[in-house]
Amino acid sequence: MIAFLFLLSTVLATFVQPKSANHTLVLVDSWATLETHSLFFEHIRKMGAGNHTLEFQLIDGNPNDDVSIERFEKYLYDNIILMAPSVRSFGKHLKVPDLLEFVDTGHNVMLFASADSRRVIRDVANEFGLDYEDYGYVMKGGPTPDGNFADMD
Repeated sequence: MIAFLFLLSTVLATFVQPKSANHTLVLVDSWATLETHSLFFEHIRKMGAGNHTLEFQLIDGNPNDDVSIERFEKYLYDNIILMAPSVRSFGKHLKVPDLLEFVDTGHNVMLFASADSRRVIRDVANEFGLDYEDYGYVMKGGPTPDGNFADMD
């Protein structure tokens, strides 16, 4: 009986491994982003004693893009970085509610956006309490830090 329990615990130990790495999906709308943000990506790779892996995927906003964050009801990633403000869609398998559920289950999403971001990026930001003005909105006037009035665009 003791030999059986020892064998069972040895077998289970091989299937249940401690978490030794963080796996992050980085969605970009241009491969040039990898060059322009290389220091940022290198910093992330070094986080957590260097056991942080990044997986890059290009999305172009096509609704048929294949971006999947889970398989068999298990998430494939610990974090998602969305660096694709120009896309109109994340693809056929990734929608805004999927990202919300991802966060609700204890995972992280980092969103890169601007005033020119597309609707899908704005929708994600809105779900987390960030609101954007309408497209083309420019704030003009108002004081600058030195007390002068100038355009603020």
